Amino acid sequence: MPRPISPPKPTARKPKLKVPPKACDTHLHIYGPFDKFPLLSAMDDRSYTPTDVCALEHYLKLQETLGLERAVIVTGNPNGRYNNAVTLDAIERMGGRFKGLAYMDSAIPQGELERLAAGGFTGYRIRTDRRLPDFYEDAERSADRVRDFGWHVEVHIQSIDNAVELLPWLPKLKLPYILDHVSHARPEHLTNNDPRLQTVLDHFKNDEDCWVNIYSFYQESASGAPAYADMVPVVQKFVEARPDRLVWGSNWPHAVLPNAMDTPDDGDILDFLMAVAPDPAQQHAILVDNPAKLYGFED
Repeated sequence: MPRPISPPKPTARKPKLKVPPKACDTHLHIYGPFDKFPLLSAMDDRSYTPTDVCALEHYLKLQETLGLERAVIVTGNPNGRYNNAVTLDAIERMGGRFKGLAYMDSAIPQGELERLAAGGFTGYRIRTDRRLPDFYEDAERSADRVRDFGWHVEVHIQSIDNAVELLPWLPKLKLPYILDHVSHARPEHLTNNDPRLQTVLDHFKNDEDCWVNIYSFYQESASGAPAYADMVPVVQKFVEARPDRLVWGSNWPHAVLPNAMDTPDDGDILDFLMAVAPDPAQQHAILVDNPAKLYGFED
C-alpha cells in the first residue's frame, strides 16, 4: 500500500548562492493537478502518494526563489510506467527551458517513444529496487531502443552496494548514464576509508560515460540541516574527481514520509553547493555547462 508523503515547504528560503544564468535543477518530479493528470500507477506498484501541491505552478514558485532558469522533470513512479503525460505537458508549457526523463521499460510503444523524443525528453530512468527477473535484459533492450535518439539513462541507485554491483554492467548499455543520489555515499564511507566508495570514485573518474547527480545527499546526513556538514567532504570527493561530469538536483517535492525526517528547505540544498564547490567556475560547470551537455539544452 503506497504511503502519503509530506508536502514540500510552501516557501523556500532565498539562497545565499547567486546562481549564474541558465542554471538548471536536473531532478524534480511533477504531480497533478489530479483532475487533469490522475495517478495511473497500480496501487501495488506505487511507492508513495504525492500531495496536491506538487504541480508545475508550485514548482515554478520555488524555481523563481532559487533563481534557476532550467529544469529536468523525471517522471515519478506514482504517475505510472507509460504515463509521461504530466512531464510532456510541462515541457511544452515551458518553451524549451525544461527537459524530461521518461518512466518506461523496453515494451514502450515506438510511437510513444518518438512522441517523447520530439517533445523534449532526452533520457529515461531505470529503477533497481523493483527488479523483474529480466531486469538486466530489459534495461539493455531499452538502451538499444533509445540510442538513436541520443538519450542517456539515470540509474535509481538504492545503496552504495547496489552501485558497486552495477558498475561493471552499466558500460554494456553503451549510453551515458547517471548515478543518482550521489551513489548513496555516506559520511562513514569516507571516515572508514570504505573501499566501496573508492570503487565508485575510481569508476566515476575513469569512465567517460559515467555521470553523478548531487541530489538527495540530505538523506544520508546525520548532522542534518541547514548545512548537512557531514556530507560536505563526501561530495567534495566527487567534485575533486570529475567536476565536468557532475550535475545538481533539488529532488523536489522530496517524497519525505511523515515522521521520517523534516522536509528539507531547497534554499539549504542549493547553498550546499557553496560548501562542496566554492570555486565559481565549478559552480558554473555543475549548474550550467554540464546540464547543457548532458540534457541537450541549446544556448
